[in-house]
Amino acid sequence: MFSTVPAGASGVEKKIAKNINPILKNKVVDSNVKKAPPFELKSTENKNVTLGELNKDKILLLVFYRTGSWGQCRNQLGELKNHYEEIKHYTAEIAAISADSVGDSIATKVMLKLPYIVLSDES
Repeated sequence: MFSTVPAGASGVEKKIAKNINPILKNKVVDSNVKKAPPFELKSTENKNVTLGELNKDKILLLVFYRTGSWGQCRNQLGELKNHYEEIKHYTAEIAAISADSVGDSIATKVMLKLPYIVLSDES
């Protein structure tokens, strides 16, 4: 996972991003705030979404999962859902990314009732 902060983020924003880690029970793979490379991916609404659009004015927690068909991935996504309101409290947003097709990503989002953004990176 990456915690990214908007360009020109203040020290306070960086501190908030690091505070997300304990909420997730230290399951964040890399708790250092890093700048994610630019991307453009399809959303479950079948729209192209860029990192810049997602990271415009909020801290962004990028979550990479293998596939919505794996139980462990569904558990991780569900755990994030359980903590979503708490994460939003830190002016943060979640974007989950997998190599699943847009259709499979939609199915995962609907099945798990995910309140956050789910993106497809089929490339």
